[in-house]
Amino acid sequence: LATRYDKLALTYRGGVVLRAITIWLHELGDTP
Repeated sequence: LATRYDKLALTYRGGVVLRAITIWLHELGDTP
């Protein structure tokens, strides 16, 4: 029952975390 929803939530969360890390690394690279 919850397998499909959990997989979707996990994928969505993974994408959000990946984007957050990318933005964080970009901000970190911009600072001297």
